Amino acid sequence: MPAQTVLPRWRGFMLPDVIYPDLRGDWHEEDFQWMREFGFDYVALPVNYKLLWEKDDLHRFHKPGLAKLDRGIELCRKHGLHICLNLYNAPGWDTATHEWGGKEWRGSGNNLFKDQESLDTFCFQWTTVAERYREVPTKELSFHLLNEPPEVSTEPPEVSSSTSFSPAGPTVPGTMMSLEDYDRVHRALAAAVRKGDPTADRVILCDGLGYGFSPRPELVDLGIAQCCRGFWPHTVSHYEAWGAIAEPYPEAVWPDCVERDGQVWNRQTLEEHYRSWAELAEKGVGVLAFEIGGYNRTPHEVFLAWLRDVLDILTRLNIGYVVWTFRGSFGIMDSGREDVEYEDFHGHGLDRKMLSLLQEF
Repeated sequence: MPAQTVLPRWRGFMLPDVIYPDLRGDWHEEDFQWMREFGFDYVALPVNYKLLWEKDDLHRFHKPGLAKLDRGIELCRKHGLHICLNLYNAPGWDTATHEWGGKEWRGSGNNLFKDQESLDTFCFQWTTVAERYREVPTKELSFHLLNEPPEVSTEPPEVSSSTSFSPAGPTVPGTMMSLEDYDRVHRALAAAVRKGDPTADRVILCDGLGYGFSPRPELVDLGIAQCCRGFWPHTVSHYEAWGAIAEPYPEAVWPDCVERDGQVWNRQTLEEHYRSWAELAEKGVGVLAFEIGGYNRTPHEVFLAWLRDVLDILTRLNIGYVVWTFRGSFGIMDSGREDVEYEDFHGHGLDRKMLSLLQEF
């Protein structure tokens, strides 16, 4: 399969410490230092728009949240890590399932993909953010437009208080989005970034359709990179993670894992899945696996065997990867697995096997 040649093969982690709008998250400088010492070069900073903007005025910066973002960018630059700034959600779109998220936007009638006012507000926010950081060199900073657009749906879904499962990911209730909506929104957002930061070689990234499941070749002319995920099959990557889903998970095994829709996944089906991304790369589009990883309920040896296949395929395609996350239930540090003998690392539990596997690729 053809390899991507547009982006560097970045390797790193996401630090979701400031997704939460109540400012309870904070950066840990040692995380940035340790990532660099471990040999990684990339950090994605996903930021909740509710943290950056005043609640009663989504066109005015919330200074405490902005200061926190400034600090994150400062720490990346200090430790020689490329920063990807990701406005993780938007007025009218929120993939999070926290109590502060879903109800406000999913049930209010606001829909970024249908509501022009929501899109105009988000475009303003992106222009303002891009302008603020336009002086940061392109080798140090890129912009990721929007986290995980949904699957295409032209019929109103049934109203539900929980997410439901599909092969591409969790389906958010109340969301309608056509292919035309997806294209229109991303063209508008890319234009908004370029209005604030017209730097010719600034990297802009967008997620593929269905939460990063499928590429969108129709945006080739836009000149932005596209992001896949390393989360399939969910039965391995998110084993017992979706607490809102009542039915039990199939057994997490690798290879020949049976997904909820009945599809059997193995090395061959993984390669088939990423073939469409390789074909996108052949068209001259940069590709990055923007989130990969596995929940701490997946048996560790199963997880590592699956992750090795994912990383090997991505490496052969020259596609970089971003692990969700550095610390916590998906990470290499303090992940809370019950079947791992952790290494004591400066008072933290380090999953050395997972780290060593990532370092191989």
